[in-house]
This record gives sequence, structure tokens and C-alpha cells, in this order.
Amino acid sequence: MIARRFAPIAVTAVVLGLLGTPLAGALPDEGDDGAKEGAAVNGLKVKLEATKGAAKKAEEIGLRATFENVGGKDVSLTFWWSRFLRVTDAKGNVVTAGAGPTLPSGMAEEPVVLAPGKTYERAEYFGCTQPAGAPKGIGWSYALPPGRYTVVLVYEVPRAHGFGQNARADGWRGKIESNPVEITIE
Repeated sequence: MIARRFAPIAVTAVVLGLLGTPLAGALPDEGDDGAKEGAAVNGLKVKLEATKGAAKKAEEIGLRATFENVGGKDVSLTFWWSRFLRVTDAKGNVVTAGAGPTLPSGMAEEPVVLAPGKTYERAEYFGCTQPAGAPKGIGWSYALPPGRYTVVLVYEVPRAHGFGQNARADGWRGKIESNPVEITIE
């Protein structure tokens, strides 16, 4: 009986590991809106690192993002469906993301409040789940063939798709891009 009561929570916890980055409309925004990679925006800076630069599959490359409050006041951050990866190939072409797996059940995300001068680190993935019942395509994933790629994490609140939850009134707003990271799929 206990296993049955908590099974949805366990499934949700596993699926949440796939939560990554949202899309503008159906897929990640491929346009250039003037946001500078690696620059601070509205008191927030984002740094992306690859813990492993080469692997056979994108999922095996560990990406780690560090969000830093470089402003003078607290910032509230939410992550589900408010970020995406912009991936370009060795020729500089933006790689189009595919659909993400559907999230079978949801649970609330608690915002992270970052005090001035503080950082928050989190793993980033090459995919984002599609919330069950969401009318627009929000989830995405990358199945990258062998080659060299550049990855940039884009964090944007509010997102063009309009889907989100638990965003606080005092939450951070804007669009920011991380530094580019080079990866290789063997």
C-alpha cells in the first residue's frame, strides 16, 4: 500500500531529472534578440560548464549551470520550462530540437531565492519534458549525431509559450545567455 501511494512521487522525481529547458512556442528560439552570451542581465549572470567534453551520446555529457546574483537585491528564480539550450553544429548552424517526453504527473516547483553575491548550481540536460495537457509544444530534446557542437544555456522569464508555475511577483524577469561550451559527440 505504501509503495502504491508513493509510486507517482517516485515517477515524478525520476522524470523531473529530465526537466531542462523550455521552448518559444514549440522549439527553442533560434533567433538573435541581442542578448549577449555570458553577460549579466538584470543582476543575474549564468555560467555553463561541461563536466565531460566528449561522449557517445549527448546525455552522457554533464552540463552544469551556475546562476549568480551580481545585483544588489534578492532574485527569485524558477527553472522548469524557463530555459533551453541553443545548440549549433561545427558549421555554425542551429540544431533543431525534437519533442520532449511527456511529464506523466506534476508537482510544484519551489522558487530559489538568491541573495546578492550568492550562486546556485544545477545540472542541465539535453532535454525538457512536455507538461501533460499543455496545449503548446514546450518540451524538447536533442538527439545529436557524431560531431562537434557549441551549447549555450538561455534562461528567459516569462517565456513566449506562457507556460510556467509558481513564479513570484518579485521574480527575476528578462532573457540571459550563458557562455558558449564546446562539446563533441563521438
